[in-house]
Amino acid sequence: GVPYVPWPTRILRLTLGFVVVVGLALPCGGVLTESKANMRAIEKNSPAEGHYNKGYNLLLEENWQAAIESFSRAIMADPECADAYYARAYVRYKSRFPTASPESLPDLSMATRFDPDFAGPYNLRGNILLKMGDIDGALREFSRAIELEPDEASSYVGRGDAYSLRDNAKQAISDYTKAIEIDPKNGLLYNRRGLEYSKMGDCSSALNDYERAIRMDTS
Repeated sequence: GVPYVPWPTRILRLTLGFVVVVGLALPCGGVLTESKANMRAIEKNSPAEGHYNKGYNLLLEENWQAAIESFSRAIMADPECADAYYARAYVRYKSRFPTASPESLPDLSMATRFDPDFAGPYNLRGNILLKMGDIDGALREFSRAIELEPDEASSYVGRGDAYSLRDNAKQAISDYTKAIEIDPKNGLLYNRRGLEYSKMGDCSSALNDYERAIRMDTS
């Protein structure tokens, strides 16, 4: 589980692991990949602070409805709190997983309106749009997330998934490779890249990636 981190004086990013399924036309019926949601804290003593902290703990307990209610109260206390909009969108996404959650999109629009340089909402919106079949929109959102936070592996994975669905194996491999550079111990990424090498007829590279994925799964 993710340990509770007290509300800091300034911005702090808390990494919450979650799994994304791209349930469209990926080989082998879709591949699981690990992604991240960056929960941030705003300034200490914000009027939204108590509700946000409560919502965060409810999120960790997977008490989705209660978490949504707490983040909604945070928004009522501070209507320009980008982080609370993002957190509420994330909870709705999690509660609907693995199906698409278009109801999260308005909150993500509010989050980027009040903090256009926060990468998390673009990443999450890319995942939702990809599930909805909007590949162009997903590519746009993941690319923006990468611009803002170039060391976040999940954005490269998401964009690689979009390129894969476009049958652009070369670009997908490039993004999966970048994700592997950031997160080299994630065996799922090698499996994903191996699928793209297979599409290109590069059986040697594909087998090498599959073998690395298997070694990591059994280690």
